[in-house]
Formats: sequence, C-alpha cells, structure tokens
Amino acid sequence: MKEIDCDSSATTQVYPEVVKEMLTYFKEGWGNPSSIYLKGRYEKQYVEIARNSIARILNFLPEEIYSTSVGSESDNLCIKGYFKKNSAIITSPIEHLGVLNFCKSIKKLGA
Repeated sequence: MKEIDCDSSATTQVYPEVVKEMLTYFKEGWGNPSSIYLKGRYEKQYVEIARNSIARILNFLPEEIYSTSVGSESDNLCIKGYFKKNSAIITSPIEHLGVLNFCKSIKKLGA
C-alpha cells in the first residue's frame, strides 16, 4: 500500500541533498547567529551566505529575505505585511490556530 502524506503543512520529508548540505551545520553550527560572542558571529556568516544564495535564486535583494523560527511566525509576518487599517482579512475556522489568534488580535486594530 502506498502512503499518502496529507499533512505536509506541518512538516515535509527533507531531500537527501539538503540533508547532506546541512550535516556540517547540524553537527558544528550550534552558535546563536544573533549573539555577540565569537561562535555566534562565526555562524552568522553562514546565515548570510544562505540569505545571499536564496536572494540570488529568487532575484531578490538579500535584505528582502527574512528568517523566522517557526511557521506561525512566518504566517503572522506575511499577514502583518499585507495588513492595512480597515482592511479585510478572510480566514476560516479550519485555519491554523496561530493564524486565527493573530487575525483576532489585529481585528482590534481595525481589520
């Protein structure tokens, strides 16, 4: 029987070539790139290399590429980026709870 994944929005299988590329960072890249200590500053250069690579592929400027720590943060950043006071945001009860809660919070701001 063939398995069908119906929950790809929660997580997806990682391509083998991505795992291979990331192994060094998983083993050695544990420094916080937002910190001021040496290990963190060292790791930050790899974050910047990745940001530049992604920007080049997408034909963006590197400063147009944002990193977030979780999916809810990404969703909220996207919604917030398009939100204007007195604008409409349409969602449904089956939306992710993080999105629903964020939409409720900006409703108080005039959405």
